[in-house]
Amino acid sequence: MKLSPKRWRLSAIALLTALSTLFLMNPPAYASQPGEGTNWEYETAGGTLIQTYSALAEERSPDSNVLIQVWRSRQSTVAVSVNHGPRFDLPGATTYAPPQVVVERDSGSTATFRVFHTGTDGHVYYGSVSARASDQNPSAHGLWAQVPGEVVTPTTFAVAVTEGPNGGAYLAYRGANSREVWRTYFDGTSWDAVHTIPGVATDHAPRMRALWGGWRTTHFFDTAFNMIYIGADHRVNVIRQTPGHGDWWGHEVLGEMVGDESAEVAISSTGQGQVAVRHGTQVALTTINHNGGWQGAWDMENTGHVAVAIFLVAYQYRGYLIAQSSNGYVEWKPSRQFT
Repeated sequence: MKLSPKRWRLSAIALLTALSTLFLMNPPAYASQPGEGTNWEYETAGGTLIQTYSALAEERSPDSNVLIQVWRSRQSTVAVSVNHGPRFDLPGATTYAPPQVVVERDSGSTATFRVFHTGTDGHVYYGSVSARASDQNPSAHGLWAQVPGEVVTPTTFAVAVTEGPNGGAYLAYRGANSREVWRTYFDGTSWDAVHTIPGVATDHAPRMRALWGGWRTTHFFDTAFNMIYIGADHRVNVIRQTPGHGDWWGHEVLGEMVGDESAEVAISSTGQGQVAVRHGTQVALTTINHNGGWQGAWDMENTGHVAVAIFLVAYQYRGYLIAQSSNGYVEWKPSRQFT
């Protein structure tokens, strides 16, 4: 995604797709989320359209404003692009699942990101990519370390990861041989023991986010991890954890929306966030608060865009929806304006 002259993105190319049949309980109308865009724009790397086998993920460093995008290429490599530069395949990785990325460190001119991918053996691996805002050349290092503790998930499942203080990361994943969800934490030096999250079971990959830039712009322990998962009844659930505390709290079932794929979540710097779920081939959206509460209803994405995979991300006061079409090409649009 490209930045507007005001730094945040404005959509430019209208790419409306055909409507598909909805399979919703009490289906909502094509209402708009506040500030939701109606135009879709293609994602590119080095001027070439990005084509994937699964969802594209991205992250932007709050201080240095470096954008990194990661995706599973059509050759099942872990592909990256920095500031919309040419595609670069990280060596030594093959995956059948969408890779994930979080900020590791941000110096103000150079940012380092931690990239996670599910290996073809189901184990989870991570490494780092550094880049500057002034160019498009990634520098990869530490490829690939295996997350310790027998962290294993189905080979087509992405892990859920969000950043923590001091170069840390919080990781959650669906177990390979059960419906339980497990978690572990990296404090910047070593990994914590692996534990199950009580009461959480799913047939899908969970997703998790903290307040965007929260551990830089405010006291980190004032924020909360928000984890989204689709329960046994196929409804979208959210649970929360305060960093530094082991208990999960604030469990909510987000209404009557039924999802058949993994849900996505993004939390803005305001503390408000957005949840998206792909139902059939279309996307439904709702708004949550990072410390509890939600909109109370769902809105369908307002163009009826047909998607086979989705990703949500928030930067400052805006949310963005990234959608992969059946031909593998990836598009994006603004999905929420937070206040």
